[in-house]
Amino acid sequence: MNGSFLTGPKVRMSSPISRVLGFKRSQRKVRRAGDRARDAKRWSEAAKHYAAYLKNNPNDVSIRIQLGNCLKEAGQLANALDAYKTAIALDHRHADGHLQIGHLLKILGRSADAIQAYRKSFELSPHDNPAFAELLAMGGVPQVDGTDDVGGDGTAIIYMDVTDLIDYLRVNVALSGIQRVVSNLIANTRELATSATGIPVRPVLPDYSGSRVFRVSLSLLEGLISLVTSGRGDRNMIDRALDSLIASQSLAMLQAGDTLLIPGAFWIYQRYDLLNILRQSGVRVAVFIHDLIQVTNPEFVEPAATAVFRRSLVDVLCASNYVLTNSKFVADDVSRYLASRMNCLVPVTPVTLATELNCRQIDTADVSEEHKELANEDYVLCVGTIEIRKNHMYLVQIWERLIREFPGPVPNLVFVGKWGWEIAPFQKYLEGSDYLGGRLYIYEGISDSELAFLYKNSLFTIYPSFAEGWGLPVGESLSYGKPCVASSVTAIPEVGGALCKYFDPFDVEEGYRVVFDVLADRPALAAWTKRVRSEFRPKTWKDFSEEVFGLVQRLGRDTRLDKIGNNCILETSEVAIFGNDPLAQLDAKKRRLITARMTRMSGWHGLEPWGCWAAKRRATLRIITRMAPGTDAVVYLHLRTPDLDDSADCTIKVNQTITFVDDLGSVPVWCTAPGRVGEHGIIDIVLLSGKGFFHRHGRELYIGILGIAVAPANDAAARFELLARIVRGGVPPQPEVTRYLEGASDALQAN
Repeated sequence: MNGSFLTGPKVRMSSPISRVLGFKRSQRKVRRAGDRARDAKRWSEAAKHYAAYLKNNPNDVSIRIQLGNCLKEAGQLANALDAYKTAIALDHRHADGHLQIGHLLKILGRSADAIQAYRKSFELSPHDNPAFAELLAMGGVPQVDGTDDVGGDGTAIIYMDVTDLIDYLRVNVALSGIQRVVSNLIANTRELATSATGIPVRPVLPDYSGSRVFRVSLSLLEGLISLVTSGRGDRNMIDRALDSLIASQSLAMLQAGDTLLIPGAFWIYQRYDLLNILRQSGVRVAVFIHDLIQVTNPEFVEPAATAVFRRSLVDVLCASNYVLTNSKFVADDVSRYLASRMNCLVPVTPVTLATELNCRQIDTADVSEEHKELANEDYVLCVGTIEIRKNHMYLVQIWERLIREFPGPVPNLVFVGKWGWEIAPFQKYLEGSDYLGGRLYIYEGISDSELAFLYKNSLFTIYPSFAEGWGLPVGESLSYGKPCVASSVTAIPEVGGALCKYFDPFDVEEGYRVVFDVLADRPALAAWTKRVRSEFRPKTWKDFSEEVFGLVQRLGRDTRLDKIGNNCILETSEVAIFGNDPLAQLDAKKRRLITARMTRMSGWHGLEPWGCWAAKRRATLRIITRMAPGTDAVVYLHLRTPDLDDSADCTIKVNQTITFVDDLGSVPVWCTAPGRVGEHGIIDIVLLSGKGFFHRHGRELYIGILGIAVAPANDAAARFELLARIVRGGVPPQPEVTRYLEGASDALQAN
């Protein structure tokens, strides 16, 4: 063997594998040719390439739909319809196929058929589906199951209150801070419910006045949100979407172990008695607090809104099993408030917000020509509601000085946000300055795609707010790779960390120096931008949603969260009030807010300035004390009746011990009732209104209550201290105290 057989011409053998690979490469080439022609809008050419590809790949549904799109654009409508129908026959659950059929049928004037196609598309994929907007525009109401359950299977359910979002969208066409958080929780609900974690979440609209909870369609809610965030809907379409959503309501039956989560603006409700009712049935209540600015910085908020917030905060803290916050900063604020101002203890856990705008791919078709022209010049972007707290005047002052003093070109300044509270003087100032000589642009109610476009094309962003619970625009800026110059106070540094440059929002000179230095050193700005893009790790809304729902799910299994009904701890000898006015007076004096407002378990009307009326003859209270079970106690109740012709009476039952009180009238009087402390320090009180309560006054009114207190029956000093609190002018000083105490104690016991 001389190896001669190895010499001579080489013959390349074609194996079956190589032939298959070659065929696949040729097919990809044909498909890419179709894609290039499509992108260049050479519709007939693209259709030919796609048709050639489909001869050998007949089951590729997506390309069949692309073929239909190109034929439609080329005017071959009948052929386009055939292509779509073939695609749907291959996959009848292909939402985009039904959507495209709807578009074509609409062009053909077959409106009824188009509506059915759009409904099918939306039914299959309600999240961010243009079919929803098409249905509303054509007068077709999306038809979906009002419950459309996802997840569950016997697992405890999270019922998420979406009232705040719905109320907000009744008057707005674009989302802002808190509502953006709620909308992103909703947008991730379906995926998380069907994922391995299997977290079942149901959107609800609680009737806090009627003490019921109503389910609404998740699909319609997803459609509403995509309608708003995409910018596809005008005021009329949004209103029709809201009407469809409200019409989808069905009564929800919450069970022990379920959770009601309030993630939005909790302070919009008039009363919170429903929360106590749910807790008595074993349902957990969780509230998400976004900030305490109305408490810590009331000067930046409308006074009337501040008063409502502070009153509602007290009630919701007394009624919730636990609190979630959007930052560690806010968690610390809430914990300090509970410890220093209130008579209740509530676990507080921070869940930091996402740091992204939920729009990664920008559809330039959704971006206005004005914004595209704006991007031809350098600009600095500021996102946030235009109001006193956001400190926009700070930026105007900086830019005025830059225009006068900066040696190079000054970038434009762009504000994105709705107009807020007490902003008329600022608007007048801007008009007088001709909006910084034409350098200031203000946009309100833009879509997420447009906002994303503005972020991505900005030179950098700036955020001068005086106070924030988080600061979404800071995280959004960094997630788009854009540096942010921001305020150094409250929670804002928690968002930006070491990747932002900071200034004192109360010191315009410092802010000017920071901005001047950034603009003066463009190489340093480029390096900073590069660092942001390489180092920032955005937290997605999916991550945030999974963290929130996962935490709520875990806490729902925590048996240590008691079922005592409320968190109001009534200390011995403290007087706890019911009315709105006494609460506001305590708040104004910065005194501890000793309240019994949420001790009303059943049978009560809503709270009033002076106190509260019983709505039924039988009304119940539950107070929590630190006294040991079995302790003999005396309960003190400040009671009155409506304006009656005759005196009335009331039976007071304290943990089964009965006391009868008569000769009650419209002038409030303190009454006492003995009883024994129950398990966990609980004292249950039943007020049974007797004779004399016959006036209706337009509604049933029975016994009224203004205040409540408790003391151990055998602790004379504690009872004397309490007597000193409730008797006008106090009690006589020593050395008569002992003799007075003994007499007063005997008299009260006899009563």
